[in-house]
Amino acid sequence: MSGHRCEATRRSRRALLGAMLLLHGAAQPDVFAQDAVIEVAEEPPAPSGEAPTDAPGAEPLADDGVPTRWGVAPIRWGGTLSLGLRHRDSDTAGRSNERQYEARLRANSYLVQPWYARVGADLAFTLIDADTDGGSALNATSLTGTTTLNVFPLSRFPFLATLSLSDSRTDGAITETEYQRTRLSLRQEYRPPRDSWSSFAQYDMSRLTGSFGSDTVNRLAGGYQLTRNRHTVTLDGSYARNDREDEGSVSDLVASGRHSFRASDALAIETLGTLTDARFDDAGSAGFSGGNRTLQAYSFANWTPPESVWRGTASVRYLGTQANSGQSDISLQSVGSTASLNYQPNRNLGVYGALSATRTTSRTTDFFTHAETLGANYTGDPLTFGNYSYNWYGSGSFSTVSADDADQRASTVGGGHSLNRNWLLDDESSLTLSAAQNLTITRATGVDALSSRTLNHTLGLAWRARPAEGLLTYVSANVSDSRTRGDIDTNFRLYNLQANGTWRLSPRSEASANITWQRTEQRREAREDSLFSSGTEAPRDTNLSANLSYNHNRAFGVVNLRYSLRFTTNTFQTDTRLGGNPDATRERVTRDLDQHLRYRVGRLHTDLQIRVATVDGKKNALVFLKVSRDFGSF
Repeated sequence: MSGHRCEATRRSRRALLGAMLLLHGAAQPDVFAQDAVIEVAEEPPAPSGEAPTDAPGAEPLADDGVPTRWGVAPIRWGGTLSLGLRHRDSDTAGRSNERQYEARLRANSYLVQPWYARVGADLAFTLIDADTDGGSALNATSLTGTTTLNVFPLSRFPFLATLSLSDSRTDGAITETEYQRTRLSLRQEYRPPRDSWSSFAQYDMSRLTGSFGSDTVNRLAGGYQLTRNRHTVTLDGSYARNDREDEGSVSDLVASGRHSFRASDALAIETLGTLTDARFDDAGSAGFSGGNRTLQAYSFANWTPPESVWRGTASVRYLGTQANSGQSDISLQSVGSTASLNYQPNRNLGVYGALSATRTTSRTTDFFTHAETLGANYTGDPLTFGNYSYNWYGSGSFSTVSADDADQRASTVGGGHSLNRNWLLDDESSLTLSAAQNLTITRATGVDALSSRTLNHTLGLAWRARPAEGLLTYVSANVSDSRTRGDIDTNFRLYNLQANGTWRLSPRSEASANITWQRTEQRREAREDSLFSSGTEAPRDTNLSANLSYNHNRAFGVVNLRYSLRFTTNTFQTDTRLGGNPDATRERVTRDLDQHLRYRVGRLHTDLQIRVATVDGKKNALVFLKVSRDFGSF
């Protein structure tokens, strides 16, 4: 009787633990969240002298005396039925109206026990009925969703597999060309129980299909990190390949290794090596193909004995690069070393000397250069006048550069000063004004030597505020002007404006911003009697990057009505998918304004999306209304 009672107690404990873990997953948006660890107490041992036996009608016992249950684990499921109306206006594709009917099924559970493996699925079937400007109707279907497998999620060696299908017509994306995406991700991590190292391996695949054909990215990555005594070793590597049916293929191999060694309190050595190999094959009419491989190795030693007036550094470096495109082939290797010694008798004065040697070889050249520098700098003690702080410094150096058949000598003197003013506006905010000026004069002799005088001015204004815990505002504006006169006359001007912060506008609304605006103006003019070609260049460049967001949890005073706004812009765009980013799209979105108005009553919720974007220089607009009804446990 007591044996039956113990077995029943064990079964009830295991069922209770499984229910607790399942409820924990139900309370989280992601059933695979790894933010909780549940420790299971050991089962009470069997009475002394009595081995556990299988009672008649009881569950079979494992070797440790714990019942093993085989069957279907509890399944948490749910679903959604949706009706969507989508209006799209594009400069390229024209106007279209769509009616979407969607049925979605969600489920998650576990295998054997929740800490062994967790599984989840979110699948949706959508019927699309579309009308275009031409009056034609298009009936199409779409299968989207995500499946996830998480093995040993709370262990030292978790494995995560995710497969997802998405469709730009149903996920609220705004593009010039409609496409379907297939995304696969596999990741394995490992950490030993006692040693201080860890590693991971990951595979990612992303395939886009549309009127452009197919666009596939395959990426394999791995990493290793070890920390032991005074050593730290980090290894990372990745190989990515992008195959485009309409443009060809691009592959990118990146590998890096870093070793940090703290030999003593005074000596630290850092070694870094990187390898990059990029290959491209154009499938277009030009049929252009080529590649570039670069190998770099660098080791740096820093000697800083405590309570000493001496400091020293030394480094060695290697650079090898090979590029080929079409019928041209370029190869270059460079090996060099540097050493410097600094003597600082007090906090103001510093005297330094440096040596460097470099050998560069290519298919057509082979030359050796060495350089020597001796210099000194002096920094005055800060002077305070009320709320103003004044700083000044001066420097001078003499250097020589020698090659196989050419020598240069240069002497440089310079000095500068700065003035800062700080205002405490209140307990939470301050304003800072800074201005600086410096002058550098260089006199050079020898082959291809350039003499110059450079005058720099900088003016900056910054405002900081912290109205509450977790909220911060920072706004700064800077202007710098640099003018160089000599063998080459140049004018360079930089304007920079930055603003970022988070503001709680009311108990139910919040806004955030991160804005960077920068403009550069450069004018270059070479003298007719200089070694450089005469002429004038005046390039100008303006870049803007901004992320703005606004959220209100009770829009227009209506309960459960939520409004969100997100605006992003970036005038400098690169095709990161071509470089192997599996989550990037083919198109460049320079401006994007996305607004949502969501309302929920019980299991019924609506979502109105209004989105306007500039994609590859073309304007696109989207209005998407979706009404959904939830079923089940989700």
